[in-house]
Amino acid sequence: MPSLVWIATLGDNWFGKGSGVLIDKARRLVVTNEHVVRNTELITAFFPFRQNGRWVRDEGFYFQNWEWLDRRGFHADGRVVARNVRNDLAIIQLDHLPTNAREIKHDFTRNVENSMQRGDKVHILGNPGDQLWNWTQGTFLRSRQVCLIEDGPLVGCLEMEGNTREGNSGGPVLNGQGVLIGILTAGDDEVLSLASPARNIRALLKTVPANVVIAPPQRTYPKRVFKIRNPTGVTVHYQIKWSNRNDWQSNSLKTSFIRTHRSGGQQIPANYPKIRFDHIAGDQRFTGKTYRLETAHFVGENTAGAPTYFFRYNRQGDRLDLFRDRDAAAAPALSKAVPEENALLANYPNPFNPETWIPYHLAKPAEVKVAIYAADGTLVRTLSLGHQPAGVYQSKGRAAYWDGTNAQGEPVASGVYFYTLKVSGEFTATRKMLIQK
Repeated sequence: MPSLVWIATLGDNWFGKGSGVLIDKARRLVVTNEHVVRNTELITAFFPFRQNGRWVRDEGFYFQNWEWLDRRGFHADGRVVARNVRNDLAIIQLDHLPTNAREIKHDFTRNVENSMQRGDKVHILGNPGDQLWNWTQGTFLRSRQVCLIEDGPLVGCLEMEGNTREGNSGGPVLNGQGVLIGILTAGDDEVLSLASPARNIRALLKTVPANVVIAPPQRTYPKRVFKIRNPTGVTVHYQIKWSNRNDWQSNSLKTSFIRTHRSGGQQIPANYPKIRFDHIAGDQRFTGKTYRLETAHFVGENTAGAPTYFFRYNRQGDRLDLFRDRDAAAAPALSKAVPEENALLANYPNPFNPETWIPYHLAKPAEVKVAIYAADGTLVRTLSLGHQPAGVYQSKGRAAYWDGTNAQGEPVASGVYFYTLKVSGEFTATRKMLIQK
């Protein structure tokens, strides 16, 4: 079974399926029918996967779990490196193999099929319907120089009796000793089956350049589900997004909890989701750093005397874990949620077009306003945020938001603007920002 391959192909408004078999492990070469991979843009392959002591035969399992299987080596992409239309054979090179893959038993030093006699038993791989990895037993009839099939004459073929209907193109044909004698290429509605003999495979294999081996690619796997675990003694505030749109989702995770995040079903680009820890309670600054999920970690200076924390991605559990480290200085310290003093932080993004977020800290409950001025001092817009409890207002869900319009709802021009935080007449601070259209 570890020699078998199920092939799915995608072409111009066309989707096809077939079988194949590994004949050269060192170069990752698989043989199948030429008509299986004809006019294709994409070749993808699956090796048999064993679960709970049994081979998984359901076609749907492989399509639905291809990313998971890919990580474990049981899914691969391929390209055609040799083909012969008249023999209906093609050789595919896969970009990687599972660790348990092995070549089909074969002997290309001689024409094994010439030793077959009428009535000898043969074994043919069949994939009837949506069920994979099924073997059909048949009977050898004879070898012919030419056989007529739907696509035209087949040069060199083996005739056999055996029910090989439905989805068997490219399947290996073995003799009674399990040695490869051909590749199934056609069959009628009764029991007649035709295969391209092993001598044709050998001839085509000789045309593959010796240096055709390519290095397996560096593969990335966009995640649709992942978890974050927080076993520390503090609440962690963070944001995630699933695409290149500016749609960060704000989250908080209390100590000793695990939270599962799901993409919502949309297409996930490579290197997503991304995560950032903009709202680190009490750290008195806005970092604005974004990390790929599997490389997420804090980088910064430690607050003297405070414990530090770092994140590490657990690939096996698809989980981001937060750890406490009293000795390392790999992260800014996480401290209490209420800041000691009011503060106005840098807006983000900056420059921006047309929207931006204005973060701030509030040491005690108060009425909060943000006034926005043009470079000449003209008041452009006032953001009345109302009575706010003490806390850190840094994430997009909590920071003040400006959409780049004036009091009349009209977009303002490009240029330098100033924003002033006003806290109940007790605190005022001003910073500069830039609209760049």
